[in-house]
Amino acid sequence: MMSAIRQASAHNRGVAIMAESTTSPAADMTNTATIHKTKPFAAAESLAGTWLSHAILGRFPDRRTIIEGWQEHSPFASAIISVLRPGVFVELGTHRGDSYCAFCEAIALTGLATKAFAIDTWSGDDHAGTYESDILEDLRAYHDHRYGHFSKLVQARFDEAVGQFPAKSIDLLHIDGLHTEEAVRYDFETYRDRLSDRAVVLFHDTQARHEDFGVYKVWRDLASKYPAFEFTHSSGLGVLMVGSQVPQELLWLCHAPESEQRLVRDVFSALGRAVRFQGRSERLWHQVDEAWQRIAQAEHERELFKTAHDEAWQRIAQAEHERELFKTAHDEAWQRIAQAEHERELFKTAHDEAWQRIHSLEEKLAILDKERREATAQKEAWQAFTLPFIRLLDFGHWVLRTGRRRPNAGQTAKHPHDNH
Repeated sequence: MMSAIRQASAHNRGVAIMAESTTSPAADMTNTATIHKTKPFAAAESLAGTWLSHAILGRFPDRRTIIEGWQEHSPFASAIISVLRPGVFVELGTHRGDSYCAFCEAIALTGLATKAFAIDTWSGDDHAGTYESDILEDLRAYHDHRYGHFSKLVQARFDEAVGQFPAKSIDLLHIDGLHTEEAVRYDFETYRDRLSDRAVVLFHDTQARHEDFGVYKVWRDLASKYPAFEFTHSSGLGVLMVGSQVPQELLWLCHAPESEQRLVRDVFSALGRAVRFQGRSERLWHQVDEAWQRIAQAEHERELFKTAHDEAWQRIAQAEHERELFKTAHDEAWQRIAQAEHERELFKTAHDEAWQRIHSLEEKLAILDKERREATAQKEAWQAFTLPFIRLLDFGHWVLRTGRRRPNAGQTAKHPHDNH
């Protein structure tokens, strides 16, 4: 990676020198001298038109997330890429990637051989809060297939990643990590010896004064030591010319008359607001589209509900009809139950009466059976008593009959009871 950084830096430095050779002789003299804050600077002519051209010709960035803090500075990101033509660009603190992708888009459109690096832990900090787990994945999904051939997302702490860059290799550094004074100063000092002779450092939130934000303190200190220009809109963006061979157009920003500086600020501020408003508009239209989709879905569901509602009412009507039939059957069943209860009472009465008659008949049968047994016993006793007399009478009858006729010779007379 070190050799690629050196080659990219050398290539774009050569392109920048050729571009600067077409400017005025005063520009050549300025770029060959070491620039100090205390040394007077005199531009051959106003470069406000050049910056206005960069601002107006720059396109709006494609990536605009819900994080709007940097979006108003994206026109300047496009402009500084065109002017500085960095060999190596490094951003410290990327979050959702609005600023970084604006730089990458400008690099891609310009056709530079710039190597770009976004360094972040993507875990959050005290100011940004804890990041959602899918932020880096979302950024990779957008970034890799568009800019992956020249750009790299480095998930690491800033001071851990600094070893990846050779000394004097970084032409453009954007510091936008933790915004305390100590953290910002530490980030600048950590990467100070990695900055090239053409290096420009950007500081975001130079106008922020809330909580423990201390970027403005670091900016105030550094701006007294290096040529500097500050945009005051959208929390502020400081442009610090650290290198001794910064292009003429950038140095002009630092030394231009106040009226022209104000003009540049106003133009970029207006374009920045347009970017932010367009992003909001696109999100609103996206929300409108989603709302219409939800409305269409709701309408579809309403039709389904209406159909289900109508079917439900039909089932309710059918159930009501069946309930009436059931009620009728229920009433008829209760009538039958009442009738059966009545018949059961009648049966019970008849049953009781029958049992009473049975008991009465059984008593009578018992009496008759007793009388029958007694009659049988009397009959048997009478028979036993009269049998001798009957036999005697029978014998007398027999004697009388045999006395009237004599038996034949050889025939023995039989007594009538001999057959018994």
